[in-house]
Amino acid sequence: MIQPPVYYPFFDSIKETKRRLIEAPLQKVGNSYRIDFAAFEAKIIEEKVKLFILCSPHNPVGRVWQEEELHQLLAICQKHEVVVIADEIHRELILGDQQFVSAITVAQRLGIEKLIILDSPSKTFNLAGLLLSHVWIPDLEMRTTYHAWCRQYKQTEVNCFGLTAAKAAYESGDQWLADLLSVVATNEQMIRQQLQEAFPKIELLPLEGTYLLWVDLRQVIAKERTKHVIQDTAGLAVDYGEWFAKDGQGLIRLNLATTPTIIQQALDRMIEAIKKEERHDD
Repeated sequence: MIQPPVYYPFFDSIKETKRRLIEAPLQKVGNSYRIDFAAFEAKIIEEKVKLFILCSPHNPVGRVWQEEELHQLLAICQKHEVVVIADEIHRELILGDQQFVSAITVAQRLGIEKLIILDSPSKTFNLAGLLLSHVWIPDLEMRTTYHAWCRQYKQTEVNCFGLTAAKAAYESGDQWLADLLSVVATNEQMIRQQLQEAFPKIELLPLEGTYLLWVDLRQVIAKERTKHVIQDTAGLAVDYGEWFAKDGQGLIRLNLATTPTIIQQALDRMIEAIKKEERHDD
C-alpha cells in the first residue's frame, strides 16, 4: 500500500514485482496534506494489506511527518501485522522549524522490529551517480532473508567511490547542507512571491521538507493543457501531477535544488507561458 500523491517509482516497484497495488490517498486539508487514519486502517483490513511503503519526508507534497502522526501510522500497521518500508532519503532536507523523526525511532518505542529503513546520501549531497544507499533492517530473520536475496539477484559489492564520498559527506558536509538549504529556501521564496503576484489563484503547497515544490495550476490553466503550457510553450522540464496520483493532472513538481539564476529563468518562462495561455483563452 502507498499514499498518493507519491513518488511515482513506488507504483512501478509494486507492479513490476507483480504485487497488488493498494492506494490510501493522502487527504488535502486546506493547503496541506494529512493522513486519514481511519481510511488508512479500513483499507488495510479491506484489502488484507501485508506491506506499506512510507515516504518520509513526503515526496512530492513536502510534508515532514510529526512524531504523533508516525506513531499512529505505525501502531495501525503493528496492530494488523503490516510490514513497513520507510523511504527516508530526504531526511536531512528539512526547512524552517520542522524536526525530522525517523520511523525507526517510533518503531523502537512501539517494540516494532519488522521495519525496513531506506536512506542514501544521494539527495542531500548530490551523489546519486555514485550508486550508494543504505538498507537498515532491525529484524534478524528479515535481514537474513534480504542478504540471501542480494546474493542471488544482486551484486553484493558496493561502489568504493560512493563509500568514500558518503564518508566525506557525513563527516564534513555540514556547511554544504546549510548552504543547500539556504539556496532552496531562497528559491522557494522567489517562486512564491513572483508566481502568486502574477497569478494569485496559483496554489503553492507549504514546503516543510525536500527540495521539491508541489504547485497547483488548476485555477489558472485548464488541467488538460498543463503539459502544453509548461513543456511546449515555456520549454521547461518538470514532473507532472498525474505521475504521482490518478487525480493529479494540473499539478506540477518543481525542483528547487539549483541556482537562483536558473530558477529566475524558469519563472520568467512559466509566467510568460501562462499569460500567453490566458490571452489565448480570452
